[in-house]
Amino acid sequence: MGSTGAALGPPADDQVIKPSVASGGLCTARYRASAREVADAHVDRLHEAGHTVMVQAYQAAVGTAGDTAVVFLGSGPASAPRSPSRLSWAATPARPSGSGSGR
Repeated sequence: MGSTGAALGPPADDQVIKPSVASGGLCTARYRASAREVADAHVDRLHEAGHTVMVQAYQAAVGTAGDTAVVFLGSGPASAPRSPSRLSWAATPARPSGSGSGR
């Protein structure tokens, strides 16, 4: 990883990098394990914008079936909307906006 995060070693498989707080796939990108430099640059841009970053193993089912977000209100689930996959191979992911305000 770049200078702003602790190195954990290169991922063995495809990965998804995104802000830990986001919606609608904003600033989310999918990378092949061989695209390490481009993925690292994405992490650095998110950190520079004040975001905490999540790196997840890419799950093929999300690419074909979409994703389900579970919304909790109080102590239990209130809603579970499904959304289609928005992931594609990233060449240059969208630049993060805001200054770390969770956007």
